[in-house]
Amino acid sequence: MSLQLSVDSPGAKTWDFDELAALLKARKTSPDDKLLMLSYLLSRRTLRAEELLMLSARDVSPAVQMAAIRGLGQVGGPESLSFFQDLQLAEPLARGQARFAKTLIAYRLGLPGGDIADVRRLSLLDVPPPRNRVDMRLKTATDADVSAVKSDLGQMQFGIELDLRSLLRFDCGSNRWLFAFNRELTKNGLFPRLLESGVLLGCVANFDQENALWALRYLVLATPERTDEVSIHVYSPSGLPFLLGSGKAEKDRLDFALGAIDRPGAYAVGFSGHVDPKAKITVTSAWSSARLRARRAPVQV
Repeated sequence: MSLQLSVDSPGAKTWDFDELAALLKARKTSPDDKLLMLSYLLSRRTLRAEELLMLSARDVSPAVQMAAIRGLGQVGGPESLSFFQDLQLAEPLARGQARFAKTLIAYRLGLPGGDIADVRRLSLLDVPPPRNRVDMRLKTATDADVSAVKSDLGQMQFGIELDLRSLLRFDCGSNRWLFAFNRELTKNGLFPRLLESGVLLGCVANFDQENALWALRYLVLATPERTDEVSIHVYSPSGLPFLLGSGKAEKDRLDFALGAIDRPGAYAVGFSGHVDPKAKITVTSAWSSARLRARRAPVQV
């Protein structure tokens, strides 16, 4: 049975699955058209998308190859993990993207195969003195925030369903940010999953003022380290690490602290607080080295 796909491109053509596979294989199909096809597959979670993404991950176009690898990180399953074991990539950037995609798949499904060893060796920016720090303004997201995020992002991101009922909003000057948990964790409880296997904790969105839309900016992952400790990693969707920290389980909660990774263009930022087993966050400190309005009181969400 053919799967009909409609891709917005010059001519607005409709393909069945076999035609689409043939076009993705063909050298005469332009990289731009291939990118549109892959974007369609990801936006609609189409049946057999994983098969076409694995096909495109071997494309001669670096742009198509990278898009396919990123796509597998979003929707790939156990078969994709095996695929990456055999995939030979010449470019360091592509190899790094594939490593990150494998981690996302493994963490999303609770399977072995994630690799974050490199980020553990990165150093953090020094914490500036209190006179050079300003606290972020923290608040529970409004109904309008929830409606806007649902409209702009949807509830599915990178293979997980976001829990939009317990969004945490933090404002940095004129910038607005929201964190949403992986709904599986808020529904089934944070422990013991968090202490047993790597997990995709949730996503961070930023309000794009120019386009008046919420956009996905970061993914938050956690890795068990010892019996009662985890490391926490915040990445851009392309795999660039942004924040690094740790968490320690204390009776009925997980205490956490995060800081900015020292890299070109980075600025000091820090978060600390705790999370209860139902994934409710209490932030006790959230600051930036930028000039922001202060608010020091902890916020329970």
